[in-house]
Amino acid sequence: MKWIPDIDTLELTERNVQALTDKLDDPLSARTIRSPCGEIMVTAVPGAGAAEAVAAPGTVPLTRGQLEELAMVGAEVRVAGIRVIAVPDEAHYGDRAPGTVYMPSTGESY
Repeated sequence: MKWIPDIDTLELTERNVQALTDKLDDPLSARTIRSPCGEIMVTAVPGAGAAEAVAAPGTVPLTRGQLEELAMVGAEVRVAGIRVIAVPDEAHYGDRAPGTVYMPSTGESY
């Protein structure tokens, strides 16, 4: 994930989108990932009503439907004035390793 504040744009990699989708199906997960810069978080929510409930400064709620759209590289959604773009993994992990994703229900990390 990469936050570009100058243009209110958040890039999510294929891995980020998959992790958020997986977290929706984990009842013990907080369903959230944080940008490496620490300035913004993304929380996966089942639907629009839940998105409104988690809306907070520095947090972008994405519904299951929006995550399904973002599963296609190049797709784009808008959330509260923030442009969220799906990018290939290579766009972010060429010069750094991806962060660890933890799934509480299974105790697995990937």
